Amino acid sequence: MKFSKKLPLFVSTSFYCTFFLTALLCFSKPKKTTFIIPNSKNLSDRYRKTKKNLSFPIITNIFISTFHIKRGEYSGGSNLQLLLNMLLNKQVMRKITFPEGMSSVQIYDTLKEREDLTGEIKHTPEEGTLYNSTYVYTLHSDRNQLIRKMEEEFVKASEDIFKNSYSIWKNKKDWITFASIIEKEGKEKEEKEKIASVFLNRIKRGMKFESCATVLYFKTQGKYNLNKLMFKDLLEKNPFNTYRNKGLPPKPITNPSVESLLIALNPKPTENLFFFIRDNKTIFSKRFSNHVKKKSKQNSKNIKTNKQNITP
Repeated sequence: MKFSKKLPLFVSTSFYCTFFLTALLCFSKPKKTTFIIPNSKNLSDRYRKTKKNLSFPIITNIFISTFHIKRGEYSGGSNLQLLLNMLLNKQVMRKITFPEGMSSVQIYDTLKEREDLTGEIKHTPEEGTLYNSTYVYTLHSDRNQLIRKMEEEFVKASEDIFKNSYSIWKNKKDWITFASIIEKEGKEKEEKEKIASVFLNRIKRGMKFESCATVLYFKTQGKYNLNKLMFKDLLEKNPFNTYRNKGLPPKPITNPSVESLLIALNPKPTENLFFFIRDNKTIFSKRFSNHVKKKSKQNSKNIKTNKQNITP
């Protein structure tokens, strides 16, 4: 009676599992282990972050080849847990945070510098199209997929807000552009609300927007943060100079947060038309004469303080 040399699939699989689990029980120690499978068929390219254990890599390589484990990063409190996570494709989840107000250009640069991501970004996303938040991803994730996720989240959030709320804006583009300016001009919610009211009052009275944030955006192109302007910057002819041009700039200057989007929908009414920032404090005024007096007083106060701080 002749037996087939080729074992049935279930017998072969059972053999590997038995061999594998037996070896684990004999050699594994309850120590957290991380194993990274790169995009390579060469077993020698696979590596792990743990103390040397000569039996573990050999067994793991057999396991990976037999069960066609996907490339990625796996972790476990023990070798056994690690391999079970491989079977279930439970990869290590990494995190990346994009702060509110971070521009699309800065997000592009951040993703480009991450060595644990793959894929060349096809194009820099437009400002006002990304949802800044914390995202989880696995090792070797594609950068473009992460950007698409951010775009989808922004569309979902903005559409839900715009559809379900009363808005003074006729279209989403103007609303998002206005919200992006509020995002860059203010920090706290109450401050943003007052600043939004100032800009809206200016629009209603046919005044120029006069937002430093829009001028700064043109100067930096969103590549870095800058808080100071030169007087010559206010005289420069460009589409984003709201000191020269009436109305909103041609497009958003950053990615606004949900908070700024909500505030921009229908700002709380005030009579303020002017504001300036000194020592991280925003000071508002209804009339230009009061605005000048407050600004002069604050400047004098700062000069006096600086003189007192000078050591002889």
